[in-house]
Amino acid sequence: MQEPVPYALAKWSQWAGTIQKPDEFYANRFGEINARLAAVRADIKYRNITNPSAVATALLPFDNELESWSNRLPTEWKPKLYRRLQDNFSQSITEDLDSQYEVYPDLWVASMWNNYRVVRILIHETIMSITLKYGTPDQKASLQPCVDLLREMTTQVCRSVAFHLGTQQNRTSTVGINAIPGGYLLAWPLFLAGMLRTTPRAQKQWMASRMHHIAVTMGLRLAHSFAEALQIPADGSFSDPEFWIIGGIWPQ
Repeated sequence: MQEPVPYALAKWSQWAGTIQKPDEFYANRFGEINARLAAVRADIKYRNITNPSAVATALLPFDNELESWSNRLPTEWKPKLYRRLQDNFSQSITEDLDSQYEVYPDLWVASMWNNYRVVRILIHETIMSITLKYGTPDQKASLQPCVDLLREMTTQVCRSVAFHLGTQQNRTSTVGINAIPGGYLLAWPLFLAGMLRTTPRAQKQWMASRMHHIAVTMGLRLAHSFAEALQIPADGSFSDPEFWIIGGIWPQ
């Protein structure tokens, strides 16, 4: 929402850090990066900064921090990518999405990875939106790295769907995941990635079908709304005014 983390919450987190367990270190570190990023995003909003170079200079260091953070995670936390053998020769986007999926140690780790992807999406979508609205032709022509990153993060969110919904099988055993908590954790990352202007229409439709499954399985009304939004014919973006839930930082 482009608001800074409240002081009290940041202070409580700092106090809790002194008694953290070893396996909580990485999650707390992720939270610290996000708290600083939230303060910068709020500053961009309230100071009405619209210079693409200034926005990129402010946000890209956080993207580098997040990438370094993910590279330092324990090996056992890293997702494992699988491909269903019968789909080896798939060509379309949706066939590839159905054939490839990632397996995680548990739902908590899977959710953490999607939170990481969402934050990087926020960074690069902000840079892209500011540049498309206020940038020079040369600045707009240099957006390909943002496009590539947004598409990569979106594909990774899609590869986490089967695990969250408990519909995939590990090569050695069936992974028993209850679709209710998994669907709840997946809904927001799936919607956010699906609403990007860089997400192809066929991929949006695939994501909408999975969102509909979450809505039916959980009876979650918000998921019904998300599924409908993903099916809008015109390419949308969560930075458009109607997607107010993410907060607007650009003057209308």
